[in-house]
Amino acid sequence: MSFASESRERVRPVLPLAGMVDVLFLLLIFFMTAGAMRERENIVEINPPESSQGVDRTAPGVVVAATADNELVLNGRVVSLADLEAALRAHGADSPGEAVTLQADEVSHVGLFAKVQDIVIDAGLTFQYATVRPADALN
Repeated sequence: MSFASESRERVRPVLPLAGMVDVLFLLLIFFMTAGAMRERENIVEINPPESSQGVDRTAPGVVVAATADNELVLNGRVVSLADLEAALRAHGADSPGEAVTLQADEVSHVGLFAKVQDIVIDAGLTFQYATVRPADALN
């Protein structure tokens, strides 16, 4: 025995698909961007120095690396010192005060790295070092 009238239609529950599709697209964009940044981080093979106070810094932005062969790499592209200076001056004019991440191999020359620091400061930018904590300093 049913108390519902026979003429009444039953409403089936509906899932809000538009909201779920929006969330899926946002997740897709997030993971694609994060993946692109991760690939960019590993372009230059260097062995960074260890520092007990240092922190792994892989900020997305301008990255200048000095390889073991004393080549300068700006965002994955090998450049000369003059080209680096021109590129950083142009970048400093667009966004002054932005931090440039400096990565150096343990065996690269300190003199080259000092020149890069001077170029960064002259361009109106700041810098941060990319170092690695030794295993015994993590505890």
